[in-house]
Amino acid sequence: MRFHLQAPFGDDADLLARAIAGQGLDAGPCNVSLDILMDDLAGHDGVLVCTQEGLTRALADALEELLAAQPDWAQLPILLILDRAVVDGGVQTMLRSIWANGHLVILHRPLVPVELEVAVRDAAGTRSRQLDIRDHIARQEALRGELDHRMQNTLATFLAVYRLSIRQSDTLEQFKQSFDARIGALRMVHDALRSQEEGRTVRDMIELVLAPFGGGSSDRIHLSGPDLDVPRRSAATLALMLNEMATNALKYGALSVPTGTLSIDWSGEGGALTIEWREKGGPPVQPPTRTGYGSQFIRSGAMSLGGAVAFDFAATGLRCTLTLPAPRKA
Repeated sequence: MRFHLQAPFGDDADLLARAIAGQGLDAGPCNVSLDILMDDLAGHDGVLVCTQEGLTRALADALEELLAAQPDWAQLPILLILDRAVVDGGVQTMLRSIWANGHLVILHRPLVPVELEVAVRDAAGTRSRQLDIRDHIARQEALRGELDHRMQNTLATFLAVYRLSIRQSDTLEQFKQSFDARIGALRMVHDALRSQEEGRTVRDMIELVLAPFGGGSSDRIHLSGPDLDVPRRSAATLALMLNEMATNALKYGALSVPTGTLSIDWSGEGGALTIEWREKGGPPVQPPTRTGYGSQFIRSGAMSLGGAVAFDFAATGLRCTLTLPAPRKA
């Protein structure tokens, strides 16, 4: 917070600066153009101190325009130092009228030090409370923006899951099972994140998603990797991507036959989280002739998290490498 001193006569600016600095506050003369001064005051973190000699018509008009444009929470504190004869002449009434949106305090000459001290402390307190309100409003706006962003993401995810499920289902019962499984995976992740403030590890996330297929405890599913946290913003998308991979493995890949196995390894080296998904022992893999909606969903999910995905449709089994921004160590 800075006290801007509009006091061009004699040593007024220096005397005022020393008095205000004595209260631990920043103060300095307005050795700038009127436009620059208005720009500084428009930042809503300053106080104007103006003597009678600095009160020009141009300044009065500029302040009137500035005060009219300031936000509802702001009232620029103005300390005006005038001769008593000027105050008695009706200037005070006029200024309070044209500067109605300001926090105007008029001090009379000769100045009494204690009156100046009280006025400065009051102006600083007024501005400080206004800035607290500004910060509170900004936090509320940020929360509303985050809520809107989350709602948009949730709706987009729900629609993607719906489209993916309906395209891969031949009957209503198949659609119900597919859709319920995907929504269930997302719900499990959300419940787990809500119940644990510190979030989940990569292993926790994979075990949650693979639970319907035997999870990490199955002899057919092997998990290996260090303890790494899953960022909250990535958890839901990662869960859906893993659920899509597991669903495909169950329908077409290694988990569709008793002899098939699935290995998932992850690491946090090189500034990235790398997840290797490897299937073996399943039906012979044929490279797809077109890009399916499931692989599109996985690719777009990886891109939305700032990562990438690569598929290797080897005859011995599908291999998928997912690379995401590096998480924190758990």
